[in-house]
Amino acid sequence: MSVISSKTRSFPSRARQNLMALMPSSSSVKHVATNLLVISALLALTGTTAQGKFLAGKIPPNEFDLVELNGFHKPTDAIQLCEDHEHCAGFTYRGLVNNTKFPELTFETYFFRYVPFVDSQKPYFNWVSYKTLRTYAVYKGSFPGTSVKTTIEGEVLEPGQHISPNVAALVTDAVTGEVEERLSDINLAKFVPDQLRITYFNFNVDPEKVRDTSMKMDLCCPTHDFEKNITDWKNTINDGLDRVSCDIDPMEFVEKYVLPRKPCILVDCIKNWESTKTWTIRNLLGRYGQNGTWKTDISYDDFSQLNGIVLNKEEDDFPLDDPDFDKNSIEDALLTGDEILALMGRNVTVRIFERLGVAARRSRMAGSSLKSDLYHDWAWPKPIPTDLFKPAFGGTDYQWVIMSQATTGTHVHHDPELTDAWNALLYGHKAWVLFPADVYAEDYECDDFCSPKFDPLFAVSWWTHVVPQLREETWYGKRIIETVQKPGEIIYVPHGMGHAVLNIDENLSITENFLHVGAMDELAKYYVFEQKPMQYDVENAAKRTWMNLVNRDIKDKRHRRYAKAMLQQIKGLNEISV
Repeated sequence: MSVISSKTRSFPSRARQNLMALMPSSSSVKHVATNLLVISALLALTGTTAQGKFLAGKIPPNEFDLVELNGFHKPTDAIQLCEDHEHCAGFTYRGLVNNTKFPELTFETYFFRYVPFVDSQKPYFNWVSYKTLRTYAVYKGSFPGTSVKTTIEGEVLEPGQHISPNVAALVTDAVTGEVEERLSDINLAKFVPDQLRITYFNFNVDPEKVRDTSMKMDLCCPTHDFEKNITDWKNTINDGLDRVSCDIDPMEFVEKYVLPRKPCILVDCIKNWESTKTWTIRNLLGRYGQNGTWKTDISYDDFSQLNGIVLNKEEDDFPLDDPDFDKNSIEDALLTGDEILALMGRNVTVRIFERLGVAARRSRMAGSSLKSDLYHDWAWPKPIPTDLFKPAFGGTDYQWVIMSQATTGTHVHHDPELTDAWNALLYGHKAWVLFPADVYAEDYECDDFCSPKFDPLFAVSWWTHVVPQLREETWYGKRIIETVQKPGEIIYVPHGMGHAVLNIDENLSITENFLHVGAMDELAKYYVFEQKPMQYDVENAAKRTWMNLVNRDIKDKRHRRYAKAMLQQIKGLNEISV
């Protein structure tokens, strides 16, 4: 089988072929006219430039990062960076296909030494990827320890020729250019500089033949002792969040933290809040007594601890004969403040996650002011941008009071769709792990098949077993961020960042989620795909939100123009994909 191929890429890319096949027939003149600009942009996106080709979609995080090039770049600058670097295979960014109307904009761009594939599914219609037309990277050295195929005497890689897709790389003599080795697979982490050899790594080789050193994570989580292991863990944490004064100018905060999706902690924001001065878990529960309920998670050692309190609820909620029923925990029980206090008196562990938006609406409909008085006890933090859901809908369900006992916590999760979050800690301490944005963090939970059955309230084993391993991992060249939130601090968490929380001691916090202009490209997908952008039922919610924001509530014309351009991009991709 010949290793060298002289075939050139004069034919259209597969993406362009697929696009042409999906374009409307000549009889659909009206349809074509309506979408002419969109189709033109998409042809440009999936077409070939003099140096490379753009593709709709996202290159997922992988071990082939070219971290030294990562950063905020204009697409034209990113192309130049990639083509000037002899190891660059391509890059990906979240942004527009055609940036000519916004030449000043830069996008956070991630570069790669190898591109296994581009994920062009609908969730990534607001992403763009670029692949160089160069078919190999040049490494001045070799990759020892990989599989070698036989060579052909006198074989030389000529300029413009292509390596067979069955070969991972060719190792040549640096002086004569003769091929010394044909590698059937390659580990890019084993590169050794060598003045006598040049290796040509094939960008078009099967992904199964390319490896790098990525640690295989052990997600079989053992049972750990909280006191000992958390003490050890706290001694290893490297707090990676900026502490930012609440006096920061709101525009500066948006530019430095919100738009780049950079988490931080705000200080000196809540010292004058009434909730800071007067709230505790026990006095809040006691304030309402038997009036109204709280959404409560319960963990107990013996089911008898619930006698007379929880067991007087609906028996169907506790199917003791069902082998799948968890006899040590109950989630989302609706209990009165007096009932919760009684359980705490029996050493039952509780965590309360009360959504005040729902509670306030229910109480108003009933003609009562129950719990709505709590809203007067805190204020929106000055640096945090206005919630764009509020003018669009007059309010959301995204406000919570969280009461937590020591050792409880949350498993890895993402917050409600599209939204950033702030969490104000009135007292106590919370540990946080934040994944880089756009990483599916839930993939790094404890494995159910080999881990003990975990109480939903507790995640100590994940923190003590998985987190130390995560510290060694990177996604798009970024690592997890760890921090311990202290009393009086507000943590800001951008949208798209998976995270987990561990309650080191008893604590009480207030949290809200909000929409801002940085998530408008995500909202555009909800509009096009007719999905609901919020967790409660509102007719035509995405379209209604979009129209209100773009036509009325977003004051900055640049943001409105960008949002409309992204909507057209996603609409066009959606139409040619059906």
